[in-house]
Amino acid sequence: MAESSSNQVNTMEVDSGESLLIKPRTMVMDKTDLKLLIESAMDFESIKRNGVDVLPFIGTQGFDGYIKMLHGPTYIDLIKDF
Repeated sequence: MAESSSNQVNTMEVDSGESLLIKPRTMVMDKTDLKLLIESAMDFESIKRNGVDVLPFIGTQGFDGYIKMLHGPTYIDLIKDF
């Protein structure tokens, strides 16, 4: 009877004493060539145009501060550096 594939064990030698070298994948590019697309986490105007006004519900539940934080500033130069 043949053994099932679940009984087969694949082994890997981990005690060879060699260290793994990870080559970084980099690309030389000027920061000014990068284009950044900034999107909103929630587009309330689009939702309202489709017949649902959720802003009163968010205010009632006390999520105003959280929503303002989501729509806070985007640090474009910092994002391009990363």
